[in-house]
Amino acid sequence: PLKLFVGQVPKTLAEEDLALLFEPYGRILDMTVIRDRRTGTHRGCAFVTYESGEDAMRVVNEMHGKYRFEGAMWPAQVRPAQGEIEEGDDERDEGDEMAKLFVGQLPREADEDFVRELFTSYGDITGIYIIKKRNNEAKNGCAFVKFRERDMAQAAIDALDGEVHLEGVDKPIRVKFADQNKGQYHHRSMSGGGSRHPGHGVIPQAHDIYMNHRGHVVGAAPGYYMGHPPGSMSPVYPSPDEYSQHAHDGTPPAAMMTPGVHPPPLMVPARPREGPAGANLFIYHLPIDLTDADLATAFNPFGHVISAKVYVDRYTGESKGFGFVSYDSVMAAELAIEQMNGFQIGNKRLKVQHKR
Repeated sequence: PLKLFVGQVPKTLAEEDLALLFEPYGRILDMTVIRDRRTGTHRGCAFVTYESGEDAMRVVNEMHGKYRFEGAMWPAQVRPAQGEIEEGDDERDEGDEMAKLFVGQLPREADEDFVRELFTSYGDITGIYIIKKRNNEAKNGCAFVKFRERDMAQAAIDALDGEVHLEGVDKPIRVKFADQNKGQYHHRSMSGGGSRHPGHGVIPQAHDIYMNHRGHVVGAAPGYYMGHPPGSMSPVYPSPDEYSQHAHDGTPPAAMMTPGVHPPPLMVPARPREGPAGANLFIYHLPIDLTDADLATAFNPFGHVISAKVYVDRYTGESKGFGFVSYDSVMAAELAIEQMNGFQIGNKRLKVQHKR
């Protein structure tokens, strides 16, 4: 059996209507219109499972990008489903950070209303962040889009990524999860999860240290994103000069001041991985909810990002509004400065410069 994803389906069509269209190609084992599980609202897409993979691929070859449903804006998207979440799956409520998309190759003049219209048929949108260049020199636009559930975001990826060519843009639209940058950024910074507890969202070892010693130690530091697969790196904490600079941003835990209570020694191995001289950038004025993965995704179009770090308060877990990005080449860093300095994300205009 082979399951197909079908996008650009008019919301007036139910399962029985789609069956009339798809049954002539072969025996159908399952036909499911994707609906909001709370409201029952048609999302404009469906899954069709054929008994024969050969029949399914014949449908793909004959309909994908060629057949247009009556009343649809774009030709139908028909292709093997990838990473779909089954109806009724309990893993849907993963939070909007796990349902955040990076969208590239938008028209330069695209605004929030344009993006909302493009994505609204795939589910409930909880946030849209348009990235704009101050002097409007950017050739194409990009944005972040948050859905209420991850499968809504997945449906948008299946339907749009690389398949829709918007007017005024020379390449098809790019749509991918913002928390995954070519498989390198699977962990999120603790600022992205909205938690005020140091240790939430950090690498497991650091989280264990925080949980074992909370109340007796300043707190585990956030994980760094260094282009390594999950589980392949050891805990990373601020370097000594970073600790001396930021350790007293807030009031120390009471246990630190209690006679007779001796906190565990603070471990301070390494800094985030850096690139060659001239390839490391300092970014000011980051939105408060921007995560390490978001930062990496935003800067990835200009070259290979080897590390991306949003600095957070060690006590509250909230972003300090600045961070670092390192490339593997000076040329990529120069291009990022040229294109990203002055970009607007939300209500913030980025300031991007070489790290000194």
